Amino acid sequence: MRAPDLMKAIARRDDNFFELGARDPMTTSSVCFRRLSRITVILALALVFTAAGLHDASAQSVFNQTRTVFAIGNIGGATTYPIRAYAVNGDQLALSATWRPLDRDGGAVGIGVDPIHERMFISYEFSGTLDVFDATDATPLGQITLVSPDPLNPVDDIAGMDVHETRGHLFVVDRGINYMYVFDTDTFSHVDTWAIPSGAGAYDVEIIEDLDGQDVVFLTDATQVVRWYDIDTHAEVGNQTMLYVSQGLAVYIKDNGYPVLYTGSVSGSHPPPDSPYLTMADVETGNRDSVNIGAGSVRGIAVNQVDGYVYASIGGSFGNLPSVRVFEWDTLTQLSRVDLNFGWSPTDVDATWLAFGSAVKKDSSSHPDGTINMTEEVVFEITIENRNSRPIHVLPLKDIYDTTQLTYLFAEAPYTSDDNTDDGEIDWTDLIAQRGSDLAYGETLTVVVHFQAQPEACTNQVQGQNLAEITNVEDDLGDPVEDAAGTFGYTITCQCVVDADCDDGMYCNGTEICNDENQCESSGNPCPIDDGIFCNGGETSECIEATDECAHEGDPCTDDGQFCNGDSVCNEETTACDDTGNPCDEGEECNENIDVCEAADDPPRTTTIRPTKFPSPMKRTRGKVK
Repeated sequence: MRAPDLMKAIARRDDNFFELGARDPMTTSSVCFRRLSRITVILALALVFTAAGLHDASAQSVFNQTRTVFAIGNIGGATTYPIRAYAVNGDQLALSATWRPLDRDGGAVGIGVDPIHERMFISYEFSGTLDVFDATDATPLGQITLVSPDPLNPVDDIAGMDVHETRGHLFVVDRGINYMYVFDTDTFSHVDTWAIPSGAGAYDVEIIEDLDGQDVVFLTDATQVVRWYDIDTHAEVGNQTMLYVSQGLAVYIKDNGYPVLYTGSVSGSHPPPDSPYLTMADVETGNRDSVNIGAGSVRGIAVNQVDGYVYASIGGSFGNLPSVRVFEWDTLTQLSRVDLNFGWSPTDVDATWLAFGSAVKKDSSSHPDGTINMTEEVVFEITIENRNSRPIHVLPLKDIYDTTQLTYLFAEAPYTSDDNTDDGEIDWTDLIAQRGSDLAYGETLTVVVHFQAQPEACTNQVQGQNLAEITNVEDDLGDPVEDAAGTFGYTITCQCVVDADCDDGMYCNGTEICNDENQCESSGNPCPIDDGIFCNGGETSECIEATDECAHEGDPCTDDGQFCNGDSVCNEETTACDDTGNPCDEGEECNENIDVCEAADDPPRTTTIRPTKFPSPMKRTRGKVK
């Protein structure tokens, strides 16, 4: 969503506020509280953007920051189908939750999320019905029935869907008939039905707001051609031929505004058989590429617009585990994957900036909108809910943070950390032991953690995410409980007021100052700096952070090669190198020619022989020769 769309979204929420409260399956007061808090957050963000003078792209980055990826299956008539929510941590996905609503008809096919109204929509193969859930906790909210305008061609094979966030409209397509359906995501009421101009049923749909001044809908229809249309006029705006027959669809918008298309193909739909591809096409350059993902099917695709990642759901076959995978947007390099059990055949994925309220939820009471000023103290709340059927008896927790952006301060009692080494991971061995009692079904506990925003090399703003995850959890019978995770995305602004705002506590990057443009500047590596000590030698450009000093060349006093003047010792008071003098005992004579001490001349003559003199600090040995 772009910055100008914020006020539209607020207005849309406000218009539906009281009407929504009367319809939601919860008390009116609780709905009003939830809606009011969400409106307040959006309004606060809009005011922050206005006050800071940020451009459209900056506002967009906050709302497009992907926090959660939803994956759905099964197709093929399984008795139940799973929906999984993954917390996004860089290019990795951490499982947040799994739930299994009752299956309908041929199995779940498509998923769409409205992050503003917090709605999740699920479509089914061979069905004309959509299920609606609360996107934060999977509570069922109702159903939507699609009706075809053509009695001879009823709706029976709903496929992909996507949400126009600003308008609050859900766009749904059918693989079997030539219509697209539009519904209000808040009221579930029918808005529009329009014939697809291509004359063919569609497999997937992608909405892009404000593409060169137009709101457009992209469609793929199991041919090699992807077409996109103006949402208001239904007129075709453009098309792109892909390398292979396409089903799943996602669109990434480059910095210059041009779209890059991604489509997926299913085994057997193109040669060679059983070799599905994830394909991409750059509309600006015409360049096309693909990657063979092995046996299976590429059905669902989603895009992380801010980080530049592409998510794809991969169905398994011929021994290949089904999976959700993460790719680089421009190279299609696979960055990570999450494998699923056999019997799971994920059909769609959706990426959203809405944080899923699963077994682990992360919020910030100090900065609920995620906008943080440099040097401010940030308070995160990690809320863990037991959704297991039995009480939780062992509950380890990890809070993973970016040490270049946040400095850990402390965790509030009673859940103080028992393992923190400033390595970017705060660990609690067992929260239940600190709590003093098991966590029963439906109960929650909250861990409060304090940080300070101190980003390194901050010139404008930095974006990051804080991840909380529970692993190796056990119930009261000692059985394992499924891992879960939650994230909180934030943006740290880099404007400073005084020099102290810029001090990051590091020695080796020099002294930080706040310049006239309210930006932090660093003087850089301070070495070499003369420490005024003569006997440790000259300073080098190597900086030692652990001791806040520059490395030294070492003792400047080296041996001069003379035996009879003794060792060379550094004198700090005179800043000179002093000799220890004649090494021979009283009554002996020093022989420089052979580096020995010789005894007096009365017989029998005894001579003290010194080994060849070595440079200090090696010690000499003494021997007597008769």
